[in-house]
Amino acid sequence: ITEYVQDFSVADEKTSAVRYLARLNFRFKAQEVRGLLHDFELPFAETPSKPVLVLPVYQAAGALVLWDDLNPWREAWKQNAPKGGLVPMLFPLGDLADIASIGAGQAIEGDRQELAAIARRYRMSDVIVCFAVQRLDAAVARRQIEVYVARYGASGDREPYSLVLRQDVGETIEALLKRAAATVALHIEDEWKRQNLLRVDSIDIATVTVPISGLANWLAIRQRLSGVAVIRRIELILLSRDEVRVNLYYIGNTEQLALALDQSNLTLIKEEDEWVFAVPVIVWLILQQHLVAAFWLILVAALSDAVDGIVAKHFQSETVLGGYLDPIADKTLLVCGYVTLGHEGYLPVWLVIMVVFRDALIIGGALLFQTITSTLNMQPLLISKVNTFCQLVMAVGVLGVAGFAVEDHGLSELMAYIVGTTTLASGGAYVVLWTRRAGQIVDSRMDMSREEGD
Repeated sequence: ITEYVQDFSVADEKTSAVRYLARLNFRFKAQEVRGLLHDFELPFAETPSKPVLVLPVYQAAGALVLWDDLNPWREAWKQNAPKGGLVPMLFPLGDLADIASIGAGQAIEGDRQELAAIARRYRMSDVIVCFAVQRLDAAVARRQIEVYVARYGASGDREPYSLVLRQDVGETIEALLKRAAATVALHIEDEWKRQNLLRVDSIDIATVTVPISGLANWLAIRQRLSGVAVIRRIELILLSRDEVRVNLYYIGNTEQLALALDQSNLTLIKEEDEWVFAVPVIVWLILQQHLVAAFWLILVAALSDAVDGIVAKHFQSETVLGGYLDPIADKTLLVCGYVTLGHEGYLPVWLVIMVVFRDALIIGGALLFQTITSTLNMQPLLISKVNTFCQLVMAVGVLGVAGFAVEDHGLSELMAYIVGTTTLASGGAYVVLWTRRAGQIVDSRMDMSREEGD
C-alpha cells in the first residue's frame, strides 16, 4: 500500500525492558485512494457536515441532568469526543448562559425555541440531543444504557432513533457510558455517510452561474468550491464584473452536489435550464460571519436609497419604473438579510416569518388587484415607509451589535416588537386599501354597464 500512503507519525511511545508500545498514525493520498475506490466501483462518502452541537441528557434513578456537575454522560462525551470525522461535534460549555438557554426537560421534549437559543449561541445550524437512560437489566443483574438520539436543524428534523448497550462483565458504569458515547458518535457519522454515498462510475458536468460583487468575492467563492469533496474540477468559462460562469465536474447526483455545496454555505438553484448560485452579497457576508462588512453594506444601501429618493424628488426625476423598482430592490435586500439573520440565529424566527409573509401578502394582493381591476397604481403607504425604515434600523442594529460585539441592553428585543407591530399594521393596511379600491372599481364598472344597457 506504499503508493497510497502520504506519511505517518508515531505517538504515545512507551518503552520497557521487554516491550515497546506506540500508536502509528497514517495519512493517505486522497486522489490515489479515490482512484482505487473508483477502479473497484466502490461508493464512498467524503462530504463533511457542518459542525453540530451535542446536548447529552442523562437520567438515572428518575433524575434528569444536563448541566449539573453530576452528569457522567456529558463527561463521557467530552472525554471521548470524536476527532477527524465527517461530522464535527461540539459541546456546550455548561456555563450560566447555557443553563439559561435550555434545560434537560426542554431538550428531550424538542423545544424548538430553546434549541434555537442554544444553537444561536454557538452559531450552529443543527443540534443533536442524546438522551441516555440508565436501567437495571434484572435478568442478568447488570446495568444497561438506552440512548435516544434526535437531530434538530434549520433544514428540518431527522427521524429519531434509539440504541441499547448492556454492561459487560467487570465493566464500570463510567466505561459503559464512554462506550455508549463512542457508539452513538459512530452511528451519527455512519448515518451521514449513508446519506452522502457517492457513486464514482461517472463524472457529470454542471454549468453554474455565480453572481459576484467583484474579484475578491469570486476568489473567496472559488476557494470554497475547491474544498467541496464531490467537485473534481472547476473550469472557468466566463468572468465579468458581476457574474462568473463555470463548469463543475462532480461525482454523485445533483442532489448530493447541492447538499455538499450547502455545507459550504452555497445554495444551488435551477433557473429555467441553468444552475445558479443563490448567493447575494449580503447573504454571503452574514453566512461567512463578516458582520462588520454586512453592517456597512446595508447601512450604505439604506443611506444611498434615501439620498437617491431625495434627489429624485428635488429634481423631479421620479419615474414610473423607478416607483416599481425601488421598493422591489429594498424588499429584496431586506428579505435576503432577514432570512439569513434568522437562519444564523440573530433574529427571532417569528419575526422573519412575519416579514416574509407580509411581503408575500403584498405581492400576492397586488397581482390579485391587477387581475380583478386591470390596473395597479403603486403608491407606498406612510405606514409601509415607517415599517421599511424600522426593518432597516433593526437589521443595521443587529449587525452592528453582533459585528462590533457591543451590548444592546435589550434594544434588539424592543426593536423586534416594534418591527413586528409595524409589519402587521402595514400588511393589514394594504389588504384594507386594495379591498376597498377593488370594490369601488368593480362597482363603477357595473354602474357603467347598467347605464350602457339603459
